[in-house]
Amino acid sequence: MPMIVKSVSKNFLFCCKKPGITTEIGNPFHQNTLKNIIKNPKYKGFYTGGLSTVIDFRSKKRNFNKQTDWKLYQDYEKVPPIVSEALWEKANQKLLSRSKKSNTYQKCQMQYPLSGKLYCEKHKCGFVRKIRHYKKKTDDVYWYCANFHKTGKKNCITSCLKQQEVYCAILSVLTPIFKMYQQEICKDLLSLYSETPKLDKSKEQKKLLNELSALNQKQDKLLDLALEGSYPKEQLTSKNEMIEQQKKDIMLQLKDLKAVTQNESQSLPYLKKQILKELEITNENIEIYIENIVEKITIIENTDVSGKPSKNSELNIELSGHTIKNISIFKN
Repeated sequence: MPMIVKSVSKNFLFCCKKPGITTEIGNPFHQNTLKNIIKNPKYKGFYTGGLSTVIDFRSKKRNFNKQTDWKLYQDYEKVPPIVSEALWEKANQKLLSRSKKSNTYQKCQMQYPLSGKLYCEKHKCGFVRKIRHYKKKTDDVYWYCANFHKTGKKNCITSCLKQQEVYCAILSVLTPIFKMYQQEICKDLLSLYSETPKLDKSKEQKKLLNELSALNQKQDKLLDLALEGSYPKEQLTSKNEMIEQQKKDIMLQLKDLKAVTQNESQSLPYLKKQILKELEITNENIEIYIENIVEKITIIENTDVSGKPSKNSELNIELSGHTIKNISIFKN
């Protein structure tokens, strides 16, 4: 099983890029915003200080410090974690590996899901994207071998690919893989979902129980004062009633907390069903999986019996850390 398929963090990236997920003002997330979210140590429960140094207090000019100079320490109480440290580290390792790879590509190459991923074995080059416009039907997107794009069809007969046919080939390869590991991925996500709320609820429950214990101690002291007769009875009665009311409020909070925990456990089957549905690969979400899972697609030119190039092309699809053994074949 390729690590990229097993990684739970990958599903968070799917979520960020999923159509309809926007900022508070309704705009799509900028890639720098997502990058800063992934790199922010606060999301794993770490206090972060020393981000900048003031140079001139009058003009309020400041310099931003390097990440190695930041002051970091774990503080789950004041900075509640949103994700586990392990998940945060995985996401940042992936971000770092991608940033290293991006230095070898032009920025414009990463504009589309297939950008920088199609490779012509015959001419040792990438592919360029072109749109064919029609008057009476929907436009079609094609990918051309860069050499073919410059020199013409004689030099590269089969390296003109219709984007939708490439998508269908990738879909046929990924679907059986994800069907095999859907349950495993779902189990990891449900475990992640249940761990974080339990951490918060246990702290809240412990806090309420400590408050309840403190109120019981106050009542014991009031009882001692009442027996000694050293305090006015009316004031003791008033304070005792106030403490009783506080105890009732805490008991209600504990009851509500228990009810929420029970509801969450009962909602797990529904949540599991929704996760499995989201993990299904379809024509509608195939681009998200291509962006995050497919590393490279090598197009191999076939030949017929006489040794001449045929009209069929082979796709050798490589996932992150895993090469698909079976090759998808289709006609141009």
